[in-house]
Amino acid sequence: MGNRSGDGNAHFEEAKSPGGDGVGGGGGGGGDSPSSNWRAMMAEGREDMPSPTGAMASPLGNHEEQVILYPAKQPSKGKSYLSLRVHKVGLKDYDEYVEPFISVVVCDKRGRVLETQNTPVAYKREKADHLERGGYLVFDQTVHLQTQLEHIYEGNSGIFFELKHWKDGKKKTSCRCWALVERDEIEDGEHSMELYKKPADYRRRKGKITLFSVKKLFCHIEMYVKALPSEGPAYAKRASAVTFRKKGLKKK
Repeated sequence: MGNRSGDGNAHFEEAKSPGGDGVGGGGGGGGDSPSSNWRAMMAEGREDMPSPTGAMASPLGNHEEQVILYPAKQPSKGKSYLSLRVHKVGLKDYDEYVEPFISVVVCDKRGRVLETQNTPVAYKREKADHLERGGYLVFDQTVHLQTQLEHIYEGNSGIFFELKHWKDGKKKTSCRCWALVERDEIEDGEHSMELYKKPADYRRRKGKITLFSVKKLFCHIEMYVKALPSEGPAYAKRASAVTFRKKGLKKK
């Protein structure tokens, strides 16, 4: 379901930041980018870069929800995992949101929630140089999914990124927009994803998903598949195909 909104736009755009190449931004200077440093740390099995907010598993401002970020699971024979770097989300009214954060939710094809993790609030805001109005909420947080990658493939699961913020007038947390990675879109590297109108449709029904904005402002993430060197990143997809054949199921 690559073109979910049906407007002719591709779901994934080439990941570029206003200031240079890649989701990491910067550009033009020497040294390693935040993106390359993050990939190196994931490959070496080291823990994440220090959180910009310094907050892990802690209260989330006015929100009833808590910061939930789990440690990485290490791959083993027949088991691989996905780590995500939630970099930034682009919005035309980026400077108007109170305590924005991202909920990362894994759901199966029936819409059942398999896991949820919440980032701390965005630690800074950046103006988008390529637009007269608009900018980014910057998070730079790593989310280690606890759901085995093989299970994501087998269950035709989707990974949802919900941008939530605090509405002071109503004293509640509200979802502003959301993005989605489907199982066939899981791939190492940087990606920028379309944003869709709330509420998030965990069942991913056709005709229920519409674009949030026509401006070129996206949800920017990076993915890193953690698998044993002997199995490689493509193992989970192959294992899923074997499971389907053994059970006599048809892929949809």
